Amino acid sequence: ELLSSALEEPKHPAGSFAHMGEKHTWKEIMAVTFTNKAAAEMRERIIRTLKERALNTRDEFSGTPLPKPFGQSAQKWVELILRHYSSLNIRTIDSLLTLIVRLSSLELGLPPDFKLIFEPKEYFTPAYDLLMQEAAMGNAALADEIEKCCRDVLYQNPTRFNPVNMLQKQLFSICEYLLKSESRQDDETNLAQNSDMNNGKTLLGIISNIVTKLKFEAARLAAFIENENLQAHKNLLALLNKISGMDTLSGEVWGFKIINSSTLSECCLKSSIEPSAEASEAYIELKKTFIKAEEIVPKLRNAWKNASLFHLSSQIHGQIQKNYRQNGQLPKAALNSKANFLLAEEWGSAELFCRFGAALKHILIDEFQDTDIEQWQALLPLAL
Repeated sequence: ELLSSALEEPKHPAGSFAHMGEKHTWKEIMAVTFTNKAAAEMRERIIRTLKERALNTRDEFSGTPLPKPFGQSAQKWVELILRHYSSLNIRTIDSLLTLIVRLSSLELGLPPDFKLIFEPKEYFTPAYDLLMQEAAMGNAALADEIEKCCRDVLYQNPTRFNPVNMLQKQLFSICEYLLKSESRQDDETNLAQNSDMNNGKTLLGIISNIVTKLKFEAARLAAFIENENLQAHKNLLALLNKISGMDTLSGEVWGFKIINSSTLSECCLKSSIEPSAEASEAYIELKKTFIKAEEIVPKLRNAWKNASLFHLSSQIHGQIQKNYRQNGQLPKAALNSKANFLLAEEWGSAELFCRFGAALKHILIDEFQDTDIEQWQALLPLAL
């Protein structure tokens, strides 16, 4: 629809056309697809269609003669686009995200001509080999940590007979996650936080605090139920009993649907008296604490079991960052998160449009169903 409106006799300055009562230049429209081949085909299709319209005297659908100005307009657009062919905004989604990062590369500590690395072995393997070499050269603490990780991996997968290969795969998987979670390349705060989260004692402390809070809120609600003689549903009582028996690393209380009830009244039998405002507030506090604990405690427990594995991964990730900072490279895995970080800032989109040289009024995404969540999250700020 946008391209067809360009075929109308222009009433506005060259390079612009009207749509929905607004004036837009063709540089304010971007089409995004997923492969270089598809992008090239889209460019060729636009030029071919305009050429055919410029030469054809009949409408290809109805067969009726086209007004003479229609063909003349198409001819003008062909000439205009061919003169400024490099400004035709048709890109792959990766090239768009790369452009976003490249325009603000100095802010991220990257050179403007950084190279995007698609093959994981180009950035993971050198960092992994360096870590193994350091252990082999006499770093006893690191060697012990690697040995412990191999034992843990073998214990968790007793039917596998190559713990070193399995360890490498798990380390790579965690490093990919860390790369996809990056923001600023030079942000040492994130690394410090990762270091804390990879410390077993720190993890135990965090889990203990959450479990203690959950047990406190459950005991508080149980006291209200007893003191007010409320006839609570048996599933709520079972949940409270389960929570009371929780420990830092044991006790599974998740999956109770009763906690999804909006109010304490809904958790009581019809024959029960109405709970007090204080009791109702205690239920809401328990619900909030439970939802948070249900989301994070299982993950933290799993992280505690694999604390050494996460610690090794963070070291490899740090080396990967150091390598691509020195070599002017950026792993593809970190591209989406860095673009998202740049656009999510208060003036991120406005600053980017300024560097583009024009605001994008329309972004057309070809084969949108192929867009993954990370790509969509990176692009979404452009549409807001």
